[in-house]
Amino acid sequence: MQRTRRLTSLAAALVTAAGGALLAGAAPADAAPDPGSLFRNTGNGLCMSTADDPANAFQGTATFAPCDAADPRQRWRLQLAAQPAWQIVSVSSGQCVSDVGGWGLAWLGTCDAHDVNQWWHFTEAGSGQVFWVSHDDGKRLSTPYRQGTSYVTVRKDLPDTKDTRYKWSLLR
Repeated sequence: MQRTRRLTSLAAALVTAAGGALLAGAAPADAAPDPGSLFRNTGNGLCMSTADDPANAFQGTATFAPCDAADPRQRWRLQLAAQPAWQIVSVSSGQCVSDVGGWGLAWLGTCDAHDVNQWWHFTEAGSGQVFWVSHDDGKRLSTPYRQGTSYVTVRKDLPDTKDTRYKWSLLR
């Protein structure tokens, strides 16, 4: 029952995101913009962010930070890409999460609906959680360590394909 409610909530959020993407400009002028959702990794309990991290030598990547609903750098919107796929867009920077050729890091770049590196789909992971999977190569958004790191990774090399480091919750 609880699982069904969580999946229904996730589906409603995704339909709302799709509706917003499809009906952009159709909303009343005084309508508040979509505040986005937090992407919380189940494996480390941290949220995806665009915050710069001095300990992270790779700038321009998605990072992790303690979840803070008031921090716009941790808010993400979904928009439809050129294919039946989603782009994950930062509310604060307007950049999209990209799975760029084998680097293993989730890079942030200028959104391009035709860039296959920015196409994501999700699969159900149980308990209202999802796996975010790259259309390009089947890798998943993840964290390398259960203790957390400062950067979000894109990988598919963990021995257990249902490892919690691959699982995400969307929080409003």
